Parts: sequence; structure tokens; C-alpha cells
Amino acid sequence: MYIFGEIVNSSSQSYDIDIEATIYGLTGVISPTNEFLDMPGDYFVPPNKTMPFQIAAQLEQLDFTDYDLSISAEPGQHSPRGDLTIQLDGTTEEEGDLLVDVTWTNPSLVSTYVSPFVVAYDSQGRVNNLGYDYLTGSKKNAGTETYQLVLGANPCWRTSDIVIPGIVGE
Repeated sequence: MYIFGEIVNSSSQSYDIDIEATIYGLTGVISPTNEFLDMPGDYFVPPNKTMPFQIAAQLEQLDFTDYDLSISAEPGQHSPRGDLTIQLDGTTEEEGDLLVDVTWTNPSLVSTYVSPFVVAYDSQGRVNNLGYDYLTGSKKNAGTETYQLVLGANPCWRTSDIVIPGIVGE
């Protein structure tokens, strides 16, 4: 099971984020296995930005009917970079995945990490897929980097979806 979405932070403060999903079936609450929250960066939303997320889990019951999301947010001590840029260079389909080539530019050293990401949106603006990487070491140095991200095959997205790149770093 996949649940994709975005969190919008319309404030001037960074917020640490946690999201929990309650899954429902025909007989009530379903307990998924191997459930995890995934999002680019360090599980926070920078000020006046939007960050995509994904919740993935395995369901042993196939009678999934609905879900509720509970989002908790606390002011964080993050210092997101505002000078990182990213552009989409091209895409290639490969065995159900979409390989996405991006180029990102960092004018100065990123202190902790940089996390380039791509989000697939359907024609109604809903998030259908997310791919990112969390880079440290030499990948966070100043300069321009060409990189390939993967939108993994899943039943939610189509190759006709609109792919938008993004980047976050501290």
C-alpha cells in the first residue's frame, strides 16, 4: 500500500514532522506490517515550502477501504539552504521505473546534507510518486552535480504524470 502527499508550511518557521496513518478495511482498523514514513531531507518542512511524503506498508488483508492521516509538527532547529537550485534534464523508462536525470547547483558548502528529489503529479495535481536521495560527503560540496533519481514502479502513478524536481539541504 502506498499513500503519497505533501505537507505545506505557510509559516516563517521550520517544522519537524511526523505522520501516522490509520488504515481501515471492511471490518474496521487494519494493522499494516512494515509501515514507514519517507520524505526528502531530515523529516522537516522548511519555512514557506511544501515537502512531499510517502507512507508505504504491507497489508495482509485485502479489504482496504480508507485511511486517516495524523500529522504532528513541532518547531524545529533546522537551517534550510535557500540558494540550492535544481533542474530536470530528462527521463527514461526502464522496467517499470522512471529514471529521472537532474542537475543541481550548490553555490557553497552544504553543512550537513543535500537531498534532491522528484515528485510525480497526476493531471489533478495529486502526488503519485516520490523519489529522492540523501547525500552527504563530497556530494554536498559547492558546484554543479548531475544526478539520476528513480521513481520506482508502483500502482499509483503513470508515465504520463508530470515530474517536478526539488531540493532541500542544510
